[in-house]
Amino acid sequence: VVCTRCGEVRHCPACDLPLSLHRRVRLLLCSRCGHSEPLEDRCSGCGAGRFLPTGLGVERVREELAGALRVPVGLLTAAEAESIYAPVVVGTEHRVLERRWDAILVPDADALLMGGGAGASERAFRVLLRAAEAARELLLVQTRQPEHYVLQAAARGDYPAFAAAELPRLRRLGYPPYGHLASVVFEGSEDAVRHAVEFRLRPLLEPGVGLSGPVPDPRVGKRAFRVLLRAAERRAVARAGALAARLAARTRGLRAQVEIDPQEV
Repeated sequence: VVCTRCGEVRHCPACDLPLSLHRRVRLLLCSRCGHSEPLEDRCSGCGAGRFLPTGLGVERVREELAGALRVPVGLLTAAEAESIYAPVVVGTEHRVLERRWDAILVPDADALLMGGGAGASERAFRVLLRAAEAARELLLVQTRQPEHYVLQAAARGDYPAFAAAELPRLRRLGYPPYGHLASVVFEGSEDAVRHAVEFRLRPLLEPGVGLSGPVPDPRVGKRAFRVLLRAAERRAVARAGALAARLAARTRGLRAQVEIDPQEV
């Protein structure tokens, strides 16, 4: 989320990842360590008290462009391909970047950079690099952070520069390639999940295995909570994931989905 007055991005004070807004619980949450803050806190930069989540839907972008430009605007998504030869076409990154265009405009690139999790920078670099390659003449990126190393490296097509900036950050966090992860999504009541994690799972973890969370995961459902397990050895994190799965299987009303070394966190 960003301050509507000065554009400051809200970061976790514990691990410096961007905080995500979860409207259901009215909290800003860190997807890595579980830190939470009330949404009503004021901006440390300018004192304003209004924050908004980043991110724009393709339908909204299409409507606003059609109204502003007064030209037909096409739509290209996984589910729809409408008027794709119009002067302007709006779509999702995967469909749009399958082909080349005279110009590509990336609205609100900060939503990519602040997508949450340690992998947001890598995902943003991948998308912006593909956008630069797919644009014949012009790449225009809307951002509040034009000096960000991801944007600078992607615009130049400079992977070594991106890696030189990104790898030390991943090392500090203990994320791949310097460690291994297991993502565990528990489905059940919040009280049941927190009791299972804090009093049954955490005490049984072997030395060297770290646990973050649980934090709400609205991408899965209203009763879903994500836990992240970290370890230097893959076998250790796999054993911890198996332990979480067995714990959920033995607990009435609780389910767990475990993914070892997830591509996205």
